[in-house]
Amino acid sequence: MYILTINHFPYLLQTAVQILFVGHGHWICTSYSKASSVCIYDSLPPGKELPCDVQIQIARMVELQKMMLFQLNAVNAQKQSGAKDCGVFALANVFHLANGDKVCRINFDQRKMREDVVQCCTKGKFSAFPSSKSSVQRTSSKKVFLQLHVLTTT
Repeated sequence: MYILTINHFPYLLQTAVQILFVGHGHWICTSYSKASSVCIYDSLPPGKELPCDVQIQIARMVELQKMMLFQLNAVNAQKQSGAKDCGVFALANVFHLANGDKVCRINFDQRKMREDVVQCCTKGKFSAFPSSKSSVQRTSSKKVFLQLHVLTTT
């Protein structure tokens, strides 16, 4: 349980995707929908719990009431090889989620992803990230519930 103080934070309206920095040089993708909940797409293998400050960032994305229990879904997204491509995976997940794709069914070609990002930035336009022809279906997400007590100041 965490206690938050919120000063005029611009809440998300309906749906959104976002990249969050979680510390130690690591980036994740999040998506939010009022119809469901907050989903987390992390390309590193499961390890420690989500840091408190990241939980607070996510809590600030949703419209909080005085006390609220909300659900985080840790989606079983593709895991990266090595430790340096989390930002590229976060970009790929955001792009494909924003285009309505189910990223748990995409098998990104990690060897080509960095070069693809450079080309997209050079052109000024992003396109689908390199993926293999094989289609995958990863298992379902892990649900985590957070309870927050919110102090609102004006």
